[in-house]
Amino acid sequence: MPNPKERKDTQTARILIGDSPEPLFIDLDLICETSPFFANAFRGSFRESEEKEIMLGEVERESIVDFLHWLKTRDKAKDGRQLSHPTKLWPLLKLWVVADMYKVPELQNQAMFRIAKLYHTYNGKNIQPEVLEYVYEHSGTGSPIRRVMLDFAAGKMDTTFYSQNSNVLPLEFSQELCLLQMTRARQFETEIPEINAVAYYVAEDHLDMHEWQQSWRDYTPADQLSQPASPEQLASRPILTPRRKATVYQGVYYPEEL
Repeated sequence: MPNPKERKDTQTARILIGDSPEPLFIDLDLICETSPFFANAFRGSFRESEEKEIMLGEVERESIVDFLHWLKTRDKAKDGRQLSHPTKLWPLLKLWVVADMYKVPELQNQAMFRIAKLYHTYNGKNIQPEVLEYVYEHSGTGSPIRRVMLDFAAGKMDTTFYSQNSNVLPLEFSQELCLLQMTRARQFETEIPEINAVAYYVAEDHLDMHEWQQSWRDYTPADQLSQPASPEQLASRPILTPRRKATVYQGVYYPEEL
């Protein structure tokens, strides 16, 4: 980002990131008016307020560049279309995290607007596990960024994709996804469903399924009876074999990553 021409009536803030020797420049008043974090740093009783320079650690330079770009163009659109990467999920997630770190809710909401619009292009397979890992490393329970990723997964994540990658997905993600699915399933149930034991029987050569079904009906009150599985349904139920654990996810095909 080029160094703006400094005028007597304008102060410029310098931002250093990690080991990069090249600072980024931004209008001091603009960044302080937008972010309480930077206002506290540059206008408080700190070294940064005297030197007009701040060092940011554990943040990617590209995300800060995107943040500063938004600062300069924020008045052009309120739906996030002016963001540097309005159609790329991972840069948008990183930008949301940066906005969360530096307390800029306006940017968080514009990034979230663009993230939500990507739901229709999500095919259940094209969000890599490391994207979810990043989200869970940089957010807490109940965070909006976690909730939107859980909604992506609950609505569209391919079950085969989940099975193949379950050992590399964040554990918290799997736990929260399970709880979300359980909660939603029960919201649509008017009453707790009954369980028919016959539906879970394994085939026996001498087993008369009609006899077992009748025994279940005789034991269960009439108002609690559910439709049992037929012998044909039981015979056609596939027997699942234990799957081998995936060792790496790099070999999984990710079509047109978001």
